[in-house]
Amino acid sequence: TLERVGEWEDSADRANDNLLLLFHGEGDTPAPFRKLFKAMTLPSTAGCAVRAPLPLPLGLEGSTWMPTFDASGGVLAEGSPEMVCGLSVACASVCRLIHELGAVWRPERIFLLGFAQGATVALHASLQSKHLLGGVVAVAGSINAPYLEQHLNVTPHSSLPPVRVLFLQGSRDEVLPLSAAKRKIALLKEVRSKYGIASDEIDLQIFDKGRGMIQSEGEMR
Repeated sequence: TLERVGEWEDSADRANDNLLLLFHGEGDTPAPFRKLFKAMTLPSTAGCAVRAPLPLPLGLEGSTWMPTFDASGGVLAEGSPEMVCGLSVACASVCRLIHELGAVWRPERIFLLGFAQGATVALHASLQSKHLLGGVVAVAGSINAPYLEQHLNVTPHSSLPPVRVLFLQGSRDEVLPLSAAKRKIALLKEVRSKYGIASDEIDLQIFDKGRGMIQSEGEMR
């Protein structure tokens, strides 16, 4: 299953007791994230850099998790039907993958890490999954507010999984400014509070940097 959806890497000690799924950003490929995982040297943890399913338009390299451009090449709004539908399909695919992986790993031993668009997919998949995962790390990415509202309205839940979430955000990110990231985190906390989930299940760590994936040893720890 994992080799079909991305690039697999055993843990350094071959124990593979835990699993980290990595989700790249728009226009990227799994390869750099597999390399990042190897650099993390996480004990007893295997990794799989998952491949986004959609090709970029105009023959551009890399792939994307959801449509981001309209037919004229303009950028789609966050709440556009195309983007919301694409995010729904991506999240359903990730949830099916998590369910399949449950035959090997207990859900609490499965962790998600995503960058930018990949972080959005990881976050929403963790909220939609029927399983309580070990945790989610969202780097330079956040929730899609219109999608979250629509999902909760169309598919009411008696509860949301209280998965722990860590946001890693650059203070000089021009694509997702820190102020916007904080507003979205506050919205997620508000939604989860309605289901009795404590706000301390969500953490935000800010780095003095622009937009980018975690790289240094300090950021990885």
